[in-house]
Amino acid sequence: GTQLGISLIARDISERRAMEDRLRQQNAYLTTLHQITLGVIHQLNTDDLLKNIVQRTLHLFNASYGYIEMFNAEETEAITRVSVGEISDVGFRRDINVGNGGVVREAGEPYAVNNYLQWAKHIKDEDYDKIYSVAAAPLKSGEKVVGILGMSYMNAQHTFSPEQIEILGQIAELASVVLYNIQLFEQAQKEIAERKRAEEEIKRSRADLFAIVESTNNSIWSVDENFRLITFNSYFVERFKELYNKMPEEGIGIDDRFTSAQAAFWHE
Repeated sequence: GTQLGISLIARDISERRAMEDRLRQQNAYLTTLHQITLGVIHQLNTDDLLKNIVQRTLHLFNASYGYIEMFNAEETEAITRVSVGEISDVGFRRDINVGNGGVVREAGEPYAVNNYLQWAKHIKDEDYDKIYSVAAAPLKSGEKVVGILGMSYMNAQHTFSPEQIEILGQIAELASVVLYNIQLFEQAQKEIAERKRAEEEIKRSRADLFAIVESTNNSIWSVDENFRLITFNSYFVERFKELYNKMPEEGIGIDDRFTSAQAAFWHE
């Protein structure tokens, strides 16, 4: 009877500790999401935002190496955009079918591998020979997978639990929203810059045209379809004053301000 009591107490303690561990992990996850969200609010630089997401996730998982890879437009290569931890490989390009990027792209959901070096699709490079386990989740634009958020452990004592893989997928969803909003912001900024350049070009063209018009000793003017003055040069102003003893004004109507005979002359 005594042994049964000890067994029950030990099991109760184990269950309580497991529950406490789950609560700690959940709190750490919520804290990470909160920190990432604050980073999104206060930063607009794409690489800083993405690096912040990787750093927070790396810390949450106590992982060895974290990264974000983006796929090129042709979907033939994966390019490391952010890397944090024991491997520094920003700018590294590889075939999209090597590593877990291609698997995640095809599945559209998180994917994890233990015994990484025994996996047929592992990256054959000495930097990656240190990896034991790896997990990655898709970064999406709409329904299309455009990259991955990945985490790795370097020793065999650490593997990714189903809960971690689920959390990684949730963080990747948040990162996808961040990427989409940044793309919208950058696109808007680009359109604003292009519009400003177009406006400046129009101003320069008008200034050049005005300079040409002003430099001639001929009367130059234009009217709209209702014979209202739109533009005219200085020589035209002088001639106008000589003929009608009045100053021309932009927008005056020929038919309204002149006699029929004078208006007929303008119409010719």
